[in-house]
Amino acid sequence: MQMERIMRILIDGNDSGLTARTVPEALEQGMNAVDSAGRIVVEIALDGTPLDAEQLSNGAYETISAETVAMMSLAPNELLLATFELGRNAIDAAQKHFHSAAEMIQSGQDENAMKELHEGIELWCTIDQTVFQEAVPKIADLGGDQTPDGLERHVKELKAALESIKTAIESSDFAGLSDALMYEFPETSAGWSTFLGHCSQVVTSHSELKAE
Repeated sequence: MQMERIMRILIDGNDSGLTARTVPEALEQGMNAVDSAGRIVVEIALDGTPLDAEQLSNGAYETISAETVAMMSLAPNELLLATFELGRNAIDAAQKHFHSAAEMIQSGQDENAMKELHEGIELWCTIDQTVFQEAVPKIADLGGDQTPDGLERHVKELKAALESIKTAIESSDFAGLSDALMYEFPETSAGWSTFLGHCSQVVTSHSELKAE
């Protein structure tokens, strides 16, 4: 008679003392333990192989067998700090795409320029959704009105900058598009990067006060 496999559940690299017979059971137990500790699961791995978002959403993990189910977690403030840092890195990456697009336009490589432009815009859409709309508002949950000044102004500047790009594309004004990408948008990018840096400072200060 074949013995039923027991899975170990690791949380943040440590043996949780929990066990399960199936991956769904392991995930439920592990997530409950993490949630009880006031933390948030940010990565799940089966025998060292991380599960991606698609596997988690389509339930592909349910039939997978594993010896260990490992979860990495962050405290809410740690997750905010990580999100702001990722946001700043993504802003830098988007600006590099825009700069490359501008240079390609100037050298007559319009088709390649549009590809670079698309990559940059896609990054900004992701930043807007995950950082500006989801992470930044959570600063208010820390207590008091601690959101750094300038949020509304930066939002307006970003909308105006993206609108100028859209207008230039629709009118086939490639010279204007190149100027907007190379000379105007960097100011918008720098403003948002600085703002997210201030957001990180607020979260760090709050964490230090809680630790005292």
